[in-house]
Amino acid sequence: MKFFTNSLLFLFICALAPLPALAQEAGGIRPSLQPVDRSYRANPYYDYEVRQAMLYMRDDYRFNKLRSLYVDTSQYDPIGEDTVNAMQKLAYIVQSDGDYDKRAQAIESYRNLVMMHMGNIRVVAQALAFAKLDSTFGSPRFFSWLRKGLVRDLISVGDGKSINSAYHIITLSEETVLIGQLGLRVINTVSADQGTLFYNMHEVENIKTGQRSTLFVNTTRPLVFLRMKKAQQDSTSDFKILRQ
Repeated sequence: MKFFTNSLLFLFICALAPLPALAQEAGGIRPSLQPVDRSYRANPYYDYEVRQAMLYMRDDYRFNKLRSLYVDTSQYDPIGEDTVNAMQKLAYIVQSDGDYDKRAQAIESYRNLVMMHMGNIRVVAQALAFAKLDSTFGSPRFFSWLRKGLVRDLISVGDGKSINSAYHIITLSEETVLIGQLGLRVINTVSADQGTLFYNMHEVENIKTGQRSTLFVNTTRPLVFLRMKKAQQDSTSDFKILRQ
């Protein structure tokens, strides 16, 4: 069973084909409200950043680039539930199926799935949990480094004191992580929008001091994506009804 003694990180690195060099800096996270598919451009650059992360784990790694590119990939998942469920199903096959070929195929599928969503903090947290249980699923050190970097980038821009200085999230789970990292407890939440800007206005309490304040979180990127997706699904459903 030598196959299962190798770490997932090693498999990640070995399986990656050379990718084109990054042409230019992508800058900060700037959510687009236009229904434009940028995945043809974003996916190769995102794959490049994933490869750089896995090969080098540099202290100055550009986590903002990973997050920024992830939102424009074809696999972008702002909720993460479906991806995590798929990970859990594959992990079950890897650990319990008696067929070696099925286990090998499952670990390969798991590897590819995690690579596709390394910009998603919920997916990375699940990958870290699996890696801690069994090194077959990767290096705990790598996924711990990756999660810390994503969290650090999340809280590094903005202070949440106003709409203009709001924290920006790219997945819904980032908001929960953000509030926990800031040591806050949510008392009440008001969700609002101003044209094409969506945000949550939280009344929060500092867990240590009990001091209350207002925390603004910009939710534009995930909410616009989800609304666009729902509109597309509704449009497809209407078209099917018309054809019947």
